[in-house]
Amino acid sequence: MDDNLYYELDELINEGKFNEAISLIDELEPDELNNSLILTKAHCLSQLGRYREAYKILQTNSSEFTENDLAYLIELAGALFGLHRYNSAIKAAKRCLSQDSNCIEAWLVLCLVYQETGDTEKFEQASDNAKDLDFDSWNDIFGDKTDCLQRYSDEEKNAVIDYIEKVFGNIDSFIYKNDDPDNPISIAVVSMPGNDLYRILITVGLGAYKGFDTSDDETLLYRTELVSYIPCDIHFREYEHLCKWVSNVMFQFAEMVELDGSFLDVGHTISYGGSLDETVEYDGVLFLPNFETANNNQRCTLPEGYVISFLQMIPLYEEELIYKIEEGFPKLTERLVNALKDNTDLIYPRRINTCLKPGMKKWAIPRSSLEEILQWPGSDGCFATDRITVDKAPVGIMYREKPHNESDSGWRFLAGDEDSAYMEDQNNMEILRLNTIANYDPAVIEYLEYPAGSYLIRKNKNEFELRFPEC
Repeated sequence: MDDNLYYELDELINEGKFNEAISLIDELEPDELNNSLILTKAHCLSQLGRYREAYKILQTNSSEFTENDLAYLIELAGALFGLHRYNSAIKAAKRCLSQDSNCIEAWLVLCLVYQETGDTEKFEQASDNAKDLDFDSWNDIFGDKTDCLQRYSDEEKNAVIDYIEKVFGNIDSFIYKNDDPDNPISIAVVSMPGNDLYRILITVGLGAYKGFDTSDDETLLYRTELVSYIPCDIHFREYEHLCKWVSNVMFQFAEMVELDGSFLDVGHTISYGGSLDETVEYDGVLFLPNFETANNNQRCTLPEGYVISFLQMIPLYEEELIYKIEEGFPKLTERLVNALKDNTDLIYPRRINTCLKPGMKKWAIPRSSLEEILQWPGSDGCFATDRITVDKAPVGIMYREKPHNESDSGWRFLAGDEDSAYMEDQNNMEILRLNTIANYDPAVIEYLEYPAGSYLIRKNKNEFELRFPEC
């Protein structure tokens, strides 16, 4: 492999030109790829916030790396963190540290996870180690960003607020991240005179970011604010909860844009790697042009001439995210509009899933949030009833038969309240991997090595006891 390629890739990455680096790697023939280039591409994808793609590349090529390959584990931990698969990210980071206790990248991943999960004590412990190893790297991520984040000038902020009030309606209040009014990003709560159907949440400050170079592709909206419509015809507690959920998502994207060097554009979808909230069961977001500004002839222009675009934020279910990847943005948009009609732009806690076909099961744990928590050496096929995987009932009975085929482990999992009519209907159960059941109910893991003929009944939250089947 030409050393000039590695030099060019290093230059592009140092300059933050991750798309260009990916394109350079993609131009290579398959036989020219090696482990270093695979990891470089995964790293660039993660830097662009494309964690799902990075993780897929790492998983697809996992056999090319040894179990304890430090560089591989570092990229894997970062991708898992980006997908919000925090337990798996912690495991990967700790595997790094078992190879090299001074691995700063692993300590930083742990800091990020503990910060996101609110584990202050572990965050402080990991931070102490990271700061001792490389204070500058820790400070770049966790230090005070108040003085380095892009901000609107007072004149720019007033121009944006004036535009919002002219096009959208009256600003009733502002929501601040961590209730800190000095944060560069706030969210305006807007009401339209005479309209009691919905309120509008709009970011103020996201468009201040100036970190992107101009592009030949003029469709990229480098300076944007985000818009969401919250219906008022729901219970006030549900309304308040939904406003908080939308605000948290907006603040998340603002942080991604400002600190990760990412950008948002029409047609982009971003997956969380799983639902962020038990009562708001969405798994990602689609960005569309906002109809208020699209139908308005006057653009939001800052004093120095920059134009601010407004993107509509539409939450999606996992099936809709997959449909968009498989069929494309226009077809998903058409499907949403046809199904939701005038409510397409309104965010309800639980709207219909436009890509959930009749008879299709809605898994209690989305596929995108399943973690590889079980390292099973043999055949890992099993049967489980929908009481577990759809209704999310805990496993009440687990028993092991003689395997039916080479991929069958022999394990069968029931909630325990299924009657004979339920069990006779084959549609009420699925063939799954043992790892999937372990995600639903980790308590089963320590019993999986029991031999065929074993029949266990749940004793308490964490234990099963061995019984003989009833005759």
